[in-house]
Amino acid sequence: MKGYRQLTLLYGLLLMVVAIPVAIYLVEQNADSRNMAANKRGCVEQCPGRDGVLRNCTPPEADGSSEDSVCNVANRVQMCGGKCYVCPSPNGKWKVDDALKCAGTTVVPSIPAGQVGVLNYQISFGGVNPNNAQCTIDWPLKFIILGDGETKVYQNVIPKNKFVLNNKMVFIGSLKLTGFTRLNNLAVFIRGPKHLQVKYGKNNQTGSYNQAGGEIMVTESEVLSPLYDFSGYPLMPGDVVGTYSEQQDDMINGVDFSYIKLKSLEHETIADGGNLKADLDGNCQVNSNDVNLLKITLQDRQGQLY
Repeated sequence: MKGYRQLTLLYGLLLMVVAIPVAIYLVEQNADSRNMAANKRGCVEQCPGRDGVLRNCTPPEADGSSEDSVCNVANRVQMCGGKCYVCPSPNGKWKVDDALKCAGTTVVPSIPAGQVGVLNYQISFGGVNPNNAQCTIDWPLKFIILGDGETKVYQNVIPKNKFVLNNKMVFIGSLKLTGFTRLNNLAVFIRGPKHLQVKYGKNNQTGSYNQAGGEIMVTESEVLSPLYDFSGYPLMPGDVVGTYSEQQDDMINGVDFSYIKLKSLEHETIADGGNLKADLDGNCQVNSNDVNLLKITLQDRQGQLY
């Protein structure tokens, strides 16, 4: 009788060893099935998912997808599923912060003392033909960075490299945001040496942003900061002189037209690598093509200011 009880107990233990993993597997499969079904219906909320990414559907994005957030910046705050999550450190794990609850509280991640944020960017200049752009050397850019009421201007920024992508000359660089402390929700304004100022608020932008603020995020590391591709919305050429001076005035009008038209009639030319103010396409000469480029930009007339 005693041996029978021991045998029964042994069978029971073996059954538990087999049954528990099977039960866990079935539960996970059921959860995955529910998630797949939910995905077909629309937004799938995970706070966080197995990959550590917050996927918030409360509310979802405009297209019905989840708002995804990665824990890559210390003290970053993000809502998910009605709860407030805080990123303790770069590449850390999101943690619920019940004390903060995000409601009515704005926590803006900022650069630790002694460190500098880095904006990785690539841009293009409207009208530049990559097969004939010998005079697009070291065209200086003006950057204005805005975030949470803070503003910083960076002059004479030179992209560090250029390449051809989809028959377009693309200029790439990294800007250290010295003196600027914000990391998230940034807006970037860029003006070229003969171009209107353009606002960029998100990656892969292809037209006017037309919203207050921006969605750009940077980190203190050039390697970890995202690369923002602004080349799909080229800087608009034509702002070469001001009404009362030889300096740009962030407007395109008859003064710019008269200046470029005159230079085109003179067929002003320069050697490769040089710079002519009225040479909008960077081919080292001023001709009718530059006049036509200005006419195209005239519909915008004024740089974007907010």
